[in-house]
Amino acid sequence: MVVPGERGGTMPVTKRMVASELTKFGNFDLNTKAVDLLHSRCNSKYSENTISKLFEGEILYFSNEDSKVIECDEEVANLKLVPVNVSTGAKKYYVAFYRNNTTWDGLRFDTREALLHAAEKKTSMRYCSNFFLEELEQLFLNKERWFVVQGGRRDYLRLKTYLSSLCALVKRFQAISETSCFALNESNTKILFDCNLLNKFGGKIILSHDIKSFENKKETIIRYLNPSVIGNSKDAEDQGFDPAVLSELQPFPLYTSSKELLFEGKLTDFELDDFHHLEHIQTHRDFRLPPFMREMSSVELFYLIKHSIEMALQQQSVDFRYIQPSYSINDLRPLFVIPIFKIGATHPSCCLLINKQKKKWVLLTVLELEQAYISSRIIAPPVGWLDI
Repeated sequence: MVVPGERGGTMPVTKRMVASELTKFGNFDLNTKAVDLLHSRCNSKYSENTISKLFEGEILYFSNEDSKVIECDEEVANLKLVPVNVSTGAKKYYVAFYRNNTTWDGLRFDTREALLHAAEKKTSMRYCSNFFLEELEQLFLNKERWFVVQGGRRDYLRLKTYLSSLCALVKRFQAISETSCFALNESNTKILFDCNLLNKFGGKIILSHDIKSFENKKETIIRYLNPSVIGNSKDAEDQGFDPAVLSELQPFPLYTSSKELLFEGKLTDFELDDFHHLEHIQTHRDFRLPPFMREMSSVELFYLIKHSIEMALQQQSVDFRYIQPSYSINDLRPLFVIPIFKIGATHPSCCLLINKQKKKWVLLTVLELEQAYISSRIIAPPVGWLDI
């Protein structure tokens, strides 16, 4: 893509040009993913001789590391519109940041009207407030690392992600008519389930959610939003539930035997010469890899993965919990995760997700550590190298 240059000429859009626009409302490093993503759209997606449609209609989400470079004050409606020196006729364009808990995690380029409409839709689909998560965490019997402190405030993104994952899990059980682990109210407008956590008195924490539907192009999306704690039978009755369901509600049927959560295997049980999955990791999941692994050749990546498996098996021989169970919501079954270390490092950089298929352990994909933490936490609190 090109933009007007001096004397009527044209020149390609550079990362520096993109960053110069961004620095008007944030302190961006030219090497961040934010600039890279925006720059790639600038030069590959559009062909007009103007940057008026640059990033239009695109929502880009940053990782926690990226979002830290955006420093803005709290704004009304959790939306900050910043005018950009771009216009086409009567249309003026803005860049919008959306606040998620305590960080600005989204970026969109469009007209003011379109951005306000998108913000309204985004707010209506918000899972819950950070305030609710903070109050909920105070009820827990067992204290875990459910939040991080940013700017003097607690960000409960991990807890929200965990609860959202449970909502997705309930939908899967609904799809296969496994109804023992959730209950609907009389009007089918609310759903409740056990969130696999204990309150400070040792009882189960039961959450109720509103059932909301949203039209998205040609399909209807069902979301569970606005959670609230069901503390007793009166709370359940007030929301239209049969109070008897509280005693009948069962935990999620995640596995049939605890043996499914213990890894067993040796190096020869791994299908290491699986080209398709190795290619998938290097080509299609490279965004989950740390920089040093993205720069590796295919052979170097293979030997690092093999070395990581060998070391994990060594550790497993003295600690049966080292290769830890994870949970696949799509497949409704336990899998396992193995840490990948940079040579000489004491903390893992990412991890492998493995699954047994026809008596062989297959390298399904690679996960970021936070992804692996949430997937494992569905079963139980992670330990050791995954207790991050």
